[in-house]
Amino acid sequence: MSELSLRVKTAVILIMIYGVSIYFGGLLFTLVLLVSLLVFLLELKNIVDFKKNKSLFFVTALIICFAAYSLSNVRTFDVGHLIFIISVVIFTDILGYFFGKLIGGPKVLPSISPKKTWSGIVSGWFGALVVGWIAFRYFDFPMIFILIAFLLSVFAQFGDFFESYLKRRSGVKDSSNILPGHGGFLDRFDGLISASFFYGLVSFWIN
Repeated sequence: MSELSLRVKTAVILIMIYGVSIYFGGLLFTLVLLVSLLVFLLELKNIVDFKKNKSLFFVTALIICFAAYSLSNVRTFDVGHLIFIISVVIFTDILGYFFGKLIGGPKVLPSISPKKTWSGIVSGWFGALVVGWIAFRYFDFPMIFILIAFLLSVFAQFGDFFESYLKRRSGVKDSSNILPGHGGFLDRFDGLISASFFYGLVSFWIN
C-alpha cells in the first residue's frame, strides 16, 4: 500500500471518529477529547526529554491541556464556532500545502521546517480569510471573526513550526507512529492545538 493511500485511509477514519463525536457532542465528544489529550501528552514525552527539559515539557503540556479545555468549552456552548476553528486550520493546511508545492520560492525557517515556503504561509492566510469571510457573510458571525480567522491561521502555523522545532531538538522524525502515513497525533493536530489555545485566550478576553 502506497504512503498516499495510507494517509488518505487514516484521514478518512479520523474524520469519521471526530466528525461523529462533534456531531453528537456530550459524553462521546468528551471521551474522544480525553483519549486524544492522553495520546498528546504521551507523545510529548517522545519529543521533549522530561528529565533534561522539565520546564519546556510542563509549559507545552499546559498549552495542550488548555487547548483541549478550549475545544470542550466551545463544543458545549456553540458547535458552529468549533466548526469555524477546525475549518480555518484545515483551509490553512490545505492551501498552504498545495500552493507551497505549486509556487515554491523562499523558505521560512529551513533549519526547522525545510519544506515550508512563504508562498505556502501566505496561501494559508488567504484560506483562513476566506473562511472568516464566509462565516461573516453567510453564518451571521461578527465581522471581527475575519480577523480572528487570520490570527487562528497564524497560530496554527506557529504550532506546526513549534512542533517541528521540538522534534528537531530531540532528533526524531515523528511524535509517534500511531497514525499510518501521518506519524503521531501531535504531528496531525499541532496546528489545531495552537489555534485552539489562542481561541481560548480570545474567548476569555471577549467574556
